[in-house]
Amino acid sequence: MSGPWDAALKRASTRSGPLAYYEFGAGDRVLLLLHGFPDTPRTFESLVDAASQAGYRCLVPYMPGYGDSALPDPGGGSILAVGRMLSDFLG
Repeated sequence: MSGPWDAALKRASTRSGPLAYYEFGAGDRVLLLLHGFPDTPRTFESLVDAASQAGYRCLVPYMPGYGDSALPDPGGGSILAVGRMLSDFLG
């Protein structure tokens, strides 16, 4: 079955490598939803539907090392490395 999640995958360039993410909704209010280990962005499917309808823009990345997102080196899994990658993503 295909749906909006199948068509919405995007990729952003960061200094640590590519970050794959989904973007839904529009508006000035932004929700950044980060999945846990081991998980995927689809965890937030029902939340994204409701938040988008309420006027939020939802950014739901694959965390580094998951999906098409790169795992930064060295120390790619550290909180600091993940934070840098997400900071680059958000600009």
